Amino acid sequence: MSEQKNQTSTLLLGVAAGILGSFLIHKWMSPSSSSTSAKEEKKEDEKSQNEPKKVKFNKEVIEQEEIKDIINLAIKETIGKLSEKHSDKDKGFKVIQPAMRRRYSENDEPIIKICFTGGPCAGKTTAMSSLFNSLASLGYRVFIVPEAATTLMKAGFLIDNTNFTRLNEIQFQSCLMRYQIFIEDLIVEYAASTSDKPVVILCDRGLIDGKAYVSEQVWQSILDEMSWNEVHLRDSRYDAVVHMVTAADGAVEHYDLGTNEARYEAVEPAKRVDQTIRKNWSGHSQFYLIDNKVKSFEEKIDRVERCVLNLLGIPQATIFNCKYLVQTYEINEPGISIENFTVREFFLTSPPNMEVKIIQKGDMRSFNYTLETKVFKEDQCTTRKKQISSRDFIQMIHEKQDDTKIELEKTRMSFIYKNQFFVIDTFENIEGRPSLLRIETENDVEKVERPTFIKFIREVTDEEEYSTYNMANKDYKMPESDLKILSELRQSETLEIVPNED
Repeated sequence: MSEQKNQTSTLLLGVAAGILGSFLIHKWMSPSSSSTSAKEEKKEDEKSQNEPKKVKFNKEVIEQEEIKDIINLAIKETIGKLSEKHSDKDKGFKVIQPAMRRRYSENDEPIIKICFTGGPCAGKTTAMSSLFNSLASLGYRVFIVPEAATTLMKAGFLIDNTNFTRLNEIQFQSCLMRYQIFIEDLIVEYAASTSDKPVVILCDRGLIDGKAYVSEQVWQSILDEMSWNEVHLRDSRYDAVVHMVTAADGAVEHYDLGTNEARYEAVEPAKRVDQTIRKNWSGHSQFYLIDNKVKSFEEKIDRVERCVLNLLGIPQATIFNCKYLVQTYEINEPGISIENFTVREFFLTSPPNMEVKIIQKGDMRSFNYTLETKVFKEDQCTTRKKQISSRDFIQMIHEKQDDTKIELEKTRMSFIYKNQFFVIDTFENIEGRPSLLRIETENDVEKVERPTFIKFIREVTDEEEYSTYNMANKDYKMPESDLKILSELRQSETLEIVPNED
């Protein structure tokens, strides 16, 4: 057994070393090493620096670099260099941040980690390849984490779990996840110590994908054996999750088992795996679903690219964010999987043209923390979100919390209906306990099919009374007319439940 473990460790280290070596070889052998090419590239860089890139957004033109600089400055000022406050001199002992928490380079440039997931034959490899070129041209340093299952299969592992025993499943899945954690952390550390540019890491699948391929019992056994927490694996390791729906669901004529040697699912199993994967990931605070309701595969890739660029604060398309006041109640709809969370929002002090808050999300087992910065420029709002550690959270709350605001307490439900992602937040510490349903889409909102099991009261998208920033004011009160409507709905609901004594 010891010899087998040593062989597995040696194999993992060998695969990781090979990938890291390919990075270095690519850098050393790049054509840009020639003096002529270097001079030409330097001239082009100087020229591009003098001409800020412009992008269209809502039929207006904004200075991309100006917005990005404002957001980055706000994040840096808010976080500060917290590591200096945890030095040996201050505390008497050395505090080491886990590798997965180090999301800034030596030059304080951000490191964004995005998970690409979905069923087989969804276009993930093509999308990441396209993004690699697009992001590099915008000045980002881009890394791609290869799919762990494919890498291990090439190393000699058997990955078809249809013939696995329970013990085989636990052994293989835990080995795959350990390898995935190792290579992800290795790339984060390498990027943090070598890059002087903002970094984007594109992960071909994430740690929660494995849950779709094993039973609940096996999955829990893996978590217990490795002392892992599912909430932490899903929410804290990735800044965003992009789910690309398998071609087997909506584009079956393009479903091809031959494009990936690690793929073995037929059409119906592929659809079931895809649906399970999206359910398992849908609780992530930045979950994006890219389906096959497009005219071509190229359009699907374009949608992915626009999604990621918007995520990075580089607006590429109009994103419709709609908000509705809905009736507050529990959802128990057959066939609809609901993810429930506890959410708390803490507003920090910020300039007049900005809103900065920390979102604490999770359950009784574990929480993750997101720093959200909004910059308002004329009639536009640019949002940037960043995962932070619990230590950063404590420090920022101590130093920067806005004492004119309350801590908003929410119960959040998220679910997917007709390939559209929905979120309902119920504000637990506000009189009336209002529930707000949010829809975010590139498509015409009127074409979004609303859930039939939700009681919509009215749209409140542009109403200041229902912005979270204003709802956090200590003297906030819901509009009286809405309080009355909610009260009447709850009363009628109670009358339906209580039997007539006659």
